[in-house]
Amino acid sequence: MKKYQKIFTLIIAIAAIVAPVMLAIYLSFRQSLDNKTSQILHYAQDIQYRSDNTAQQVLNGMEKLNAIKNNPCNEKNINLMRAIDIGSSYIQAIGYVSNNTMLCSSLGNTIAGWKLGPIDETTPTGVTLRLNVKTPFAIDSTFLAIQKGNYIAIIHKKLPLDTTLHDKNISLGIFTLDQHKIIVSQGVIKQEWINLLNNQEMVTFFKDGFIVAVVKSKKFNIGALAAGHFSYFNQQTRETAFILIPIGLLAGLIFALAILYWARQLMSLPTEIKIGLKRNEFFLLYQPIIEVKTGRCVGAEALIRWRRPNGDVMNPDLFMPIAEYAQIINQITERIFKLIAQDANGIFKIHPNFHIAINVTSSDFHSEHIVTLLRTLIRDTNASSKNFIIEATESGLLKKETAKKIIHEIRDLGVQVALDDFGTGYSNLSYLEIFKVDYLKIDKSFVDAVGTNAPTSHVILHIINIAKELNLKLIAEGIETIAQADFIYKHGVQYAQGFLYGQPMMLSEVLNKQHKGFTVNIA
Repeated sequence: MKKYQKIFTLIIAIAAIVAPVMLAIYLSFRQSLDNKTSQILHYAQDIQYRSDNTAQQVLNGMEKLNAIKNNPCNEKNINLMRAIDIGSSYIQAIGYVSNNTMLCSSLGNTIAGWKLGPIDETTPTGVTLRLNVKTPFAIDSTFLAIQKGNYIAIIHKKLPLDTTLHDKNISLGIFTLDQHKIIVSQGVIKQEWINLLNNQEMVTFFKDGFIVAVVKSKKFNIGALAAGHFSYFNQQTRETAFILIPIGLLAGLIFALAILYWARQLMSLPTEIKIGLKRNEFFLLYQPIIEVKTGRCVGAEALIRWRRPNGDVMNPDLFMPIAEYAQIINQITERIFKLIAQDANGIFKIHPNFHIAINVTSSDFHSEHIVTLLRTLIRDTNASSKNFIIEATESGLLKKETAKKIIHEIRDLGVQVALDDFGTGYSNLSYLEIFKVDYLKIDKSFVDAVGTNAPTSHVILHIINIAKELNLKLIAEGIETIAQADFIYKHGVQYAQGFLYGQPMMLSEVLNKQHKGFTVNIA
């Protein structure tokens, strides 16, 4: 293989190693991001759940207390306040307010006359919020105060945010939905993050180096937010990468080894072909060609085979494209002609009407070397020109002017030319006008479609009609059933080959069939 091809193969092999590793890194990053986004969203939802419960407990208590019309600070009502306070998970104290002054509460009269301070927020439902209330019972702390009517609940600001955190650096916050005003928070909370919620019930996004989740309550005028800086997630990314990268590296190595093995096979196969030619590992089999009208064996198609040193026989579909790619196809063609000369030596004196069909490749058909080989073959086998047919595929005629010249020289020798696989490639009627051929070969794919509903089932009839119009003889390939043989007989196809008449065999076996007058009964 050429140097640039080796370099290209090496690049592919390296890419095969690097690509899975890069994919593993990406997947570890993606998995870490997805996990952390899900975790952040869980924090926001949990805070929202706690906020809703807090609001619900406060409103339930106030509904009971606001129903009291007379003497709200008597012993009975204070006991009711205490019961509400004790039954709540979030309320620190609840009391009666008049003129911004706490007159009595669930704590008794110990804080009577306590001035609450200014109101920070009033919601559309009439609930007022004081965000930083100082109380007589906890001088060093500030509290959240929620008031409706004449009753107020004192809430410890950290309680709604008291979710279980796996990372102490997570930022949390609760805000009002109408004004987007932050009620309580811890850590870094940016106002623009809240604004991105818009009319959605929840949203997650990556902004300012943070993964952010924002959700809103379905019951109350509040929303919750959680955020974590992405740098805090590197540890999990590394942990995930430590698992995925070795797997990706192993997969890449396996893939690279497979590519290198394939490339080595590809690079070594042309060399093995050359060695096989030197060791005479190539041989020919011949498939009988039958005259349809009489059922007689009138010729055979020569088919190249390669017997490997381990005894396996390789069909040409596997090695011929490699040989053509490696530009050693002419050596195989020369071997085919040499083998025919050996196999057919002296047979045409005994079987003067027998012919051998020889396939040539596109490379062969664009060189006058094929004409020289054909002249030598006729001479060495003491044959006449009618004892050989040259088969050319449509792809072998792409260089029209050269191919036309070669066909002309072959037919000048008196050797007939068949166009193989007509209708499967590039062919059209112009081919038949440009190239003077004697036979059209009907491809097996069209024969297989006979008697079926396949879209190509009628193509064979068109080919037959074209051949009749142009006065060309027909050879049908791949005949395997009596029904197919009957079809081509009824439609005037002159010659056929296929497993119905015999698989590829040694030339001596084909000649034995002809000698015995081998025939197939046609319905």
